[in-house]
Amino acid sequence: MRYYIFGVSYYRNKVMGKVVSSSEEEKLKEYLAFQIHRDIVAVYKQHLVLLQDIVVEHHDMMRKLENHVNKKILDDINYLNKEKCSYHRKKTLDVGNEAIRNFEKSIENLKITLK
Repeated sequence: MRYYIFGVSYYRNKVMGKVVSSSEEEKLKEYLAFQIHRDIVAVYKQHLVLLQDIVVEHHDMMRKLENHVNKKILDDINYLNKEKCSYHRKKTLDVGNEAIRNFEKSIENLKITLK
């Protein structure tokens, strides 16, 4: 079986695992790191989209309450203000970036072989 990674052809032995050279191993690690990094970023971008949806729904509800509740009470129940939204956004980005850093540290300890 033939694989193409970064335009380089790799063959897979069906009977035994093939030990790859160190330059091939580095290319495989780079490819794996790129794919995982991309997937982690996609997850936390989607989380940011969901957070924004929640913010929009919250502000829609606050606008509906403006006609029925006085300003002081409205300010007191507004738990999702700009500062809180910024905090959650920053935490999401921090968690995603930490996951990427942890993965990149972990991949350094891998020895890659093909089956």
